[in-house]
Amino acid sequence: MRVLVVLWLFLSGCSFSEDPPLPAEAAVTLVVFTGLGGDAVAVNPMAIVFIREPRQYGRLVSPDANCVIGVGGGNFIAVLETCTQVERRLEGK
Repeated sequence: MRVLVVLWLFLSGCSFSEDPPLPAEAAVTLVVFTGLGGDAVAVNPMAIVFIREPRQYGRLVSPDANCVIGVGGGNFIAVLETCTQVERRLEGK
């Protein structure tokens, strides 16, 4: 939730003052997953290119990863959630 508030503050041009301006006309939906270090990782669902099992990557991905999310540009995010959990969360279930 903290990521979404900071994003709103950034998009609206708000500094941390008492009277924040009205939110910008743009809205970004982020889905939060658990990174390998236990930190929250916010992902824009519109940026996801693929969702795959980590076994396809061999030693390139930590053995702790349960799913790999490709976000374009050759970048990927390894998460603790299973690919089934990732898909369900992206569907809003």
